Amino acid sequence: MDLLQNPDQNGKHFRTFIRTYNNAFAFTSSGAHFDRNLVSSRQGVFTWRINGNFKHMISTNLLPSRDQTPKFAQIYIYDTSEQIQHRLDFNSSLSISVIQLLTNTLRQINHYIQKCIPHIEILRT
Repeated sequence: MDLLQNPDQNGKHFRTFIRTYNNAFAFTSSGAHFDRNLVSSRQGVFTWRINGNFKHMISTNLLPSRDQTPKFAQIYIYDTSEQIQHRLDFNSSLSISVIQLLTNTLRQINHYIQKCIPHIEILRT
């Protein structure tokens, strides 16, 4: 909430790149076939329609292979400094201080991340 309301440099940067931060911290990506017939005009309420199923995609392995960059939930098994670097590799316009703040906050409040933390050492050995 502080990043959304604070007028400091971190708050302004976060609000400017909020969608990029959301993507950088996502556990999964979403996929669907979008029907583009509804986006023919720019007037009115933005509407989109999906044909078929809406799905969440996650890598098939929790650990990426040596030649792959970790993404989505795979990033969460690394220690904090490696997570930050992977997120910066995702997009260099992100701020290290904002990434650190979000990483620390999520480690404290997100129960999915808290479930990952005890398993980090086991997976890395």
